[in-house]
Amino acid sequence: MRCPFAKDFWSAIGFSAPILSSGRRGDVHNLCCPADLPQKHLNTFVALCCWQLWKRRNGVIFKSETTSLQQTFSACISDANLWKLRLPRKDRNLADVRN
Repeated sequence: MRCPFAKDFWSAIGFSAPILSSGRRGDVHNLCCPADLPQKHLNTFVALCCWQLWKRRNGVIFKSETTSLQQTFSACISDANLWKLRLPRKDRNLADVRN
């Protein structure tokens, strides 16, 4: 992971990029998930986080915005509350795990 903001973001929520055999850190496809995060719908959670990081990057590059980790976390939580409506009713509480 080359972006310090993204590296700090993933680290702050308990994910880490493994060290590859080449000595380089892995990318988002190789993130190590924290043990306390439910595996069900994990791909949806990772996509939501990637979407927020992408939006932040575009804001910084194209609009000269500054965004803190806390603002990005808040945006993820807001999106998770919307996205959980797409989950089966019995799984909607998964969106509340990190709140």
